[in-house]
Amino acid sequence: GYGGLGSNFKVYTTADGLPSNDIISLYCDSKNRLWISGFGKELCYMKDGNIVSKINNPAFNKYSLNNNYVNPIEDKKGNIWIASSSKDVLLYNGIEFKNKWTQGYYTINKLLTHKEDVYILSDFGLATLQHMKQKKKQKHDKEVVDIIFLPPKLVVSYDTNNVVDIDTMDNNQLPYNYNSSAIYRSVYPDTDSSIWAKYSKGFKLIDIKSKNPKVLDEFQNLNISRLLKDKDGNTWISTLDKGLYKIYAKGVRTIGESNLSSNNTYYSLCVDKGIIYSGNMVGEVWKFKPDSKPEKIIDVKGPTNRNRVMQLNFIAKDKLVFVADYKSSLIDLVKNKTEKDFLKMGNFKSLYIKGDSIIFLNGEGLVFYSMRRNNKSFIPMKIRTYSACEYKGQLVFGTINGLYILNKDKYVPFLQGENLDSRVSDLQTDGEYLYACTVEKGVYKIKGNKCIAHYSIENGLPSNSCNKMILKDQSLYIATKEGIAIFNLKNAQAKYIFERDGLISDNVNNIAIYNDSLIAATDIGISIFRISQLPEPLKPLFYISASGYMKDSVHHFLSLKSHNDKELLINFNSISFENNEKMKYYYRILEQDVAWSYTIDHSKQINGLKPGKYHFQAFAQTSYGVKSDAIEMEIEIIPYYYQTYLFKIFIGLVICGLLYLLYQYRIRIIKNRERHQKEMDHRITTLELSAWRSKMNPHFIFNSLNAMQSLFEEQDFLTGNKYIVNFSKILRKTIESSSNMFNTIKEEIDYQNNYLELEKLKKEGKLIYTIKAPEELYLYYIPSMVLQPIIENSIKHGIKSSQEGRIIIDFTKIDNGIICSILDNGNGIEAGKKDSSQGIDLIREKLLLIMKLIDNEIVFKYENLKNDSGKTIGVKTTFIFPLISATHINKMNIK
Repeated sequence: GYGGLGSNFKVYTTADGLPSNDIISLYCDSKNRLWISGFGKELCYMKDGNIVSKINNPAFNKYSLNNNYVNPIEDKKGNIWIASSSKDVLLYNGIEFKNKWTQGYYTINKLLTHKEDVYILSDFGLATLQHMKQKKKQKHDKEVVDIIFLPPKLVVSYDTNNVVDIDTMDNNQLPYNYNSSAIYRSVYPDTDSSIWAKYSKGFKLIDIKSKNPKVLDEFQNLNISRLLKDKDGNTWISTLDKGLYKIYAKGVRTIGESNLSSNNTYYSLCVDKGIIYSGNMVGEVWKFKPDSKPEKIIDVKGPTNRNRVMQLNFIAKDKLVFVADYKSSLIDLVKNKTEKDFLKMGNFKSLYIKGDSIIFLNGEGLVFYSMRRNNKSFIPMKIRTYSACEYKGQLVFGTINGLYILNKDKYVPFLQGENLDSRVSDLQTDGEYLYACTVEKGVYKIKGNKCIAHYSIENGLPSNSCNKMILKDQSLYIATKEGIAIFNLKNAQAKYIFERDGLISDNVNNIAIYNDSLIAATDIGISIFRISQLPEPLKPLFYISASGYMKDSVHHFLSLKSHNDKELLINFNSISFENNEKMKYYYRILEQDVAWSYTIDHSKQINGLKPGKYHFQAFAQTSYGVKSDAIEMEIEIIPYYYQTYLFKIFIGLVICGLLYLLYQYRIRIIKNRERHQKEMDHRITTLELSAWRSKMNPHFIFNSLNAMQSLFEEQDFLTGNKYIVNFSKILRKTIESSSNMFNTIKEEIDYQNNYLELEKLKKEGKLIYTIKAPEELYLYYIPSMVLQPIIENSIKHGIKSSQEGRIIIDFTKIDNGIICSILDNGNGIEAGKKDSSQGIDLIREKLLLIMKLIDNEIVFKYENLKNDSGKTIGVKTTFIFPLISATHINKMNIK
């Protein structure tokens, strides 16, 4: 067994109830009882694994077996007949044993049932129990050696004084006798009219159908152990030193060697009215009639006694056309004379008949001959032509290098693409397909002008050297240098005929079919087969086993489990019935291979399979293309724990987790870096704003002091004193406001009111101002100290001292911000002097710092206002601030 001792079989011994462990013979009856004969001589049988013997059945206790171990036999009623050691014949009816015949002196050698009789062979002779009644049968007191049933007769072999008679019994008569000096010990059936007889030197096949039996065949000097007839009528002969012989049951007639008086190499065949005509190598045409001696009808020798008859065909009744190397003639078979010599030129290859015309294929060209008009024409060709066929309304010619058709007396390639590049020896068509037979590359199947299939050694031909073929009944008969192949075009199955099947030679030059006969012309003669009796191809016996490693120890499996790092070895085992031993083993793994691969080795290594279940399929093929049944083996590659999906998912999750942690760590680093950067930017911006305040405060103070100086120079002490009081208030507010980066709009309005009141005092009342802002904007923040320089510039540089000045400050809310516009009625800003004010520069500087701090845009612009005539009537300054609430101020950690 494959799995170890005892895994596929069970051993029965005396411990299980057998009378003896020395078993001589076995016999299985119709009730599936296995009768066992051994040295113990005890009666017993096995049924369903249970042994029945004298231990558990008293009926078996009374008798013992014959010393000669004569096997039991079974009659039509299911009774078992056994020869006992007391020289009795016993009947077992399933319940008890009954003594049916007793011969106390002679030893019983064999039992045989026939019809309702039991035949008993003993040293005494032959006796029968007819209808259960004893009747002795004896001839001259001769010892009966053997007896067999040969329907409808029995064949009996006697032996006395080294003289053997083989007689047939029919109605108790012995009409036939075969006498021989050889001592025969046994006989075997062959056919209804022949037997095999074993003697001291071998076996003889004897025909017993006539009054004078004759030897049909003989095997001498073979140590033959047994002959056996199978269900197909074939005879198998086993030897002890030279293997197994098979004698085929089909009838094969061979004509050659001693049957013919001259050369036996035949090239051409033709059949008419059951008569075979064949031409050989030396210019002879022979006629073969059934059951008669061959007759030579044509003898045309060539210059060197060599004149191959390449083709034979009938053009009319009793008119035979033949072409040979040096001659082409029309023979009248009735008058037995040459009627026409068509051509004097030689080198003929073949001929093709179309209607009443004959096309001769010559090495130098084509000859067209019309029987009706009795004229001929020659078309010279530079390519040798060997075959022709009409296909789809046009003549196709097979040449030394492919297929061609005629076009204006010139050859034109017939096929698209490759033109076979081989000598086309024969062409056949069924109307739809054209078959081209080549002498180098096998047979091609053509549809239209394209090759659609190729038959060669690779897919079943015994040889690529093909000479002739016949298309009949959806089968293609192909004559090759290595035998005959018969392809069934419907199911793609093939049969083969070789020398082992009775073919006189495997080198077949031509074939012909007549009714049920297949005729083969070979290099040493002619063979005739019955097509209906051709042997089915014998499939090779094939099985596989696998060796693999599991837990570091080797095991053998029919279904295999292993890891993918362990090498698997698939073993191929086969028994072929062919003469040669060239086997190919085809295999594939169903889950990953579409095409089959093959090897000539007896094993295949498999490794690198991914974990999973696979189905390994394999079959054996002989060198003749006969395939065995395919066998399938299941292979399961078991993953290690680290190859499982769960482990891979776990590893994936771990990797994802590590990547996530790495990502979070990176984000944290980036955020900390950004936070530190923002803190640094915030500090820098704060320092820059502080520096800006250090610029802004002196600027404002400087302008205010200049204003006070002008008042005292004019000795307006009363106004000067009021100015000083108001200036002290506005100075305090300015210092407080400039210390903040942002003020609320309410604080900015209060501050601008104080500042404008101071300026109004300075202008002696010639300044009118208006500040507009809805209360909902009071709590929003805007940058501090950016409106004051604009208002200051409007009063100082825009409004003339002689005119009444007007300032309008307007706050308006929009979707995403606050618009603050400052309008004056001054002279406007002169071109080229827009950016000359230091206050404007300071505003721009602060706004850039604020935008950097809040990461948002602040719009700052100004423009001259003009009337309809284009005259400047003032300046409009516009700020657009983002909406900044107290929450934003707290988040930005600014003041």
